[in-house]
Amino acid sequence: MADGTLVAGGTVPSTRALAAAFGVSRTTVTAVYEQLAAEGFIVTAAGRVARVASQLALAAPPKPGRRAPPQTPLSAYGRRVENMVLPALSSGQPLQLDFLYGAVAARDFPALPWRRAHQAALLQHQQRLYYGPPEGDVALRRALQGYLARARGLLCNAEQIVIVHGSQQAIDLCARVLLDPEDAFAFEDPGYLMARRCFEATGARLLPVPVDDLGLDTTQLPEHRAVRLVYTTPSHQFPLGAMLPIGRRQELLRWAARRQAWIIEDDYDGEFRYGQRPIDALHAIDTQGRVLYIGTFSTALSPQLRLG
Repeated sequence: MADGTLVAGGTVPSTRALAAAFGVSRTTVTAVYEQLAAEGFIVTAAGRVARVASQLALAAPPKPGRRAPPQTPLSAYGRRVENMVLPALSSGQPLQLDFLYGAVAARDFPALPWRRAHQAALLQHQQRLYYGPPEGDVALRRALQGYLARARGLLCNAEQIVIVHGSQQAIDLCARVLLDPEDAFAFEDPGYLMARRCFEATGARLLPVPVDDLGLDTTQLPEHRAVRLVYTTPSHQFPLGAMLPIGRRQELLRWAARRQAWIIEDDYDGEFRYGQRPIDALHAIDTQGRVLYIGTFSTALSPQLRLG
């Protein structure tokens, strides 16, 4: 049909003849004919010869080799993403000295407890298999509510928690929901490149804010009327590692309240602090509801979970 041997409206060989020609079972040929009829390639009827569908107009089979992509234009968002330079992923080869950030030693993963918990979850009886809540499993969100209160000093309701595929998706959701192309956003300089790319993809303008030995320099926060949010890593500044002191945290909250701006708090590894209890999250002292808290399981368990 594709090369024109069998023309539209023409007859096709009987199942018996085709089975004999190829030396296969007639049952196999019959099943193929039934599938072709179901997809509209041939027309069959009881007591009549099968024919090629009269409306059939197949394109010529593609030539082998790599085909050029279609020239359909991308959206403005797609063009901005296409022009971005993203960091290359690690090759995964073992290194004698590995300085790759975000990697967790495989031997530290609790494989046996994880396996037991996974098996127990699979064996739980469910009345039916159906879509869960779009904001995430209720039991998981309730467990996180208690954990965040104990570990990060963060008081919230389970209804305020949304489960995402890693912190990167949470950052992307914040960017899409909060920024328009005519807006601006403040960002730590230096800071987490992949987060910056998410905000830039919306078309909003970057307003870099310097970082010093104490983290984000809150005296340099922009007063531009178009600024809608600031992205910060207060518990462990990325990549320099500073912890934002209480004075600057309070100044940051006052700035957000004054500008009616959002604070995106990326608490990517706030659970880790050598020798002392981890510092509570910035969200824990927010009384105006201006902080959007982002956490992840990547550093505590494994980046391969893609869960935040």
